[in-house]
Amino acid sequence: MKKEFVIQVKDLKSSLRDFAETYKKIEKGEKIESVEKLTFVDIDLFRKFATKKRIELLKIIREKQPGSLKELERLTKRDYKSINTDLEVLRKLNLVEIKKEDHKTVPKINYSEINIKIPIGA
Repeated sequence: MKKEFVIQVKDLKSSLRDFAETYKKIEKGEKIESVEKLTFVDIDLFRKFATKKRIELLKIIREKQPGSLKELERLTKRDYKSINTDLEVLRKLNLVEIKKEDHKTVPKINYSEINIKIPIGA
């Protein structure tokens, strides 16, 4: 199981600077830490992603480990279409995997934690 997934809000300039620093380390042959990250360039974009329903969905999938989308529907008390829409967003962001098991569609989360980093100062 993957340990940690980091979601961060960071402006484009800072993100590019971090990328350049990492690239230099790789060129020098230095070992770099492998961390899966998702970066949003502003807080408004992050808010569009991090809806209350999506965060709740992640938590339920992680804690209850539903064996099908039907079970997830029951656990969340949400309809299939809305769950599927949110799962597709989460899948595209690499936060959820959708697997076929015994002719069922099963949502999986392979992270023990998701850390959110939002800078509050200069």
